[in-house]
Amino acid sequence: MRRAENQDRRASSLACVFAFWGLSLAGCGGDSSPEEQTISLEEQAQSKAAALAFEASLEETERLVRERMPASSYVDQTLMPKIEDLSTAPEFDEVVKLRVGAPWVFNDETAPWYIGQELGYFREAGLEIELVEGGPGRNPFTLLLGGQLDIAVSAYFSLVPTVRTSPTGGDVVVINAVLKNTPAGVLAIDHSIPQDQRSDWKLKPEDMRNKVLGVQAGSDRHAAIYLQASGIPEESVEVIRVGNSPEALMSGRVDFMLAWIVNQPRILEANGFKNWAFFLVSDYYYTSPSDVSVVLREMLESRPDVVYRYNWALLKSVRYLLEHSDDAAEITARYIPDAGLDLEQIKWRFDLQRSLIEGTNPEDLLMIDVAELDKVVAYNIQAGTVEMPPEN
Repeated sequence: MRRAENQDRRASSLACVFAFWGLSLAGCGGDSSPEEQTISLEEQAQSKAAALAFEASLEETERLVRERMPASSYVDQTLMPKIEDLSTAPEFDEVVKLRVGAPWVFNDETAPWYIGQELGYFREAGLEIELVEGGPGRNPFTLLLGGQLDIAVSAYFSLVPTVRTSPTGGDVVVINAVLKNTPAGVLAIDHSIPQDQRSDWKLKPEDMRNKVLGVQAGSDRHAAIYLQASGIPEESVEVIRVGNSPEALMSGRVDFMLAWIVNQPRILEANGFKNWAFFLVSDYYYTSPSDVSVVLREMLESRPDVVYRYNWALLKSVRYLLEHSDDAAEITARYIPDAGLDLEQIKWRFDLQRSLIEGTNPEDLLMIDVAELDKVVAYNIQAGTVEMPPEN
């Protein structure tokens, strides 16, 4: 990836590094536009050959993952209730207290757990939930392995195989996913139209060729892997480090950035930029779940009834969020008065993430397509963010 010659100057031009869910920033548009790029036949052939070579390498990595640590060995969905089971609360002998680690600082991402508390769904299942806030320096897996949590909720499924292959990790198991599809992808502003208009730009990886891509700390390798998978020469895209907010997009310092569709676009809209465009990672690369609930295998085997009760209450909460989104937004707003989010912004997120929650089948909420997960792990191994599992 082609880097700018003066990184220090670029770094100093950042006004601030914002948290994922920061809300307001000033900024102005740049001069990038979604105009079609002219690519020679030779370049097209080279891109196709590079993409095929990457695919072959990826397939071999995926084969090794399936042999050594298939996702089916650490994703257990046998304790997921069916929709018809929600009409009757589970039986229990005693109320159990569960410490559940939120994936990040308290915000509307944690809405299903607020709903379950507010409407008494966890209580119906004989559970007393203590939500433990996440955020910088509070890795939910560290807390889970250290005995400070009973259930960890991770925004990134890929952290599960990372923990499992780490010398200091543990035998962790995924039991559900609120989002069947990750909100991660690539964001851009369509400067060919006014800021107050919606863009119909069908953003695609090839648009990044000969442009500037902004990435957050730790995302560099993922950017490189996406380019390789698309057959785009790394040297044809300038990659620079940016903060989590889209300030660099608004100022025109970058043309694209790695982002979450439920986060940075909301910041753009708060600053008057309705003309954003986005493609999800799943549109071109892989489908990975997000906001996954994770337990130690010891808990799964010793207290399957508690895991079932937790899944029952969470499933009921997610269904309520989808069927009564306005009420769900009001509940959520009451639980996070200091998050800087108004009711309309919370509703905006709920509307946008509906398809990520439902996936292709809205009748199997919280369920995960296990068949796709070994490919997700293979991508992360190629990116260097997950270790290759050792031979058995």
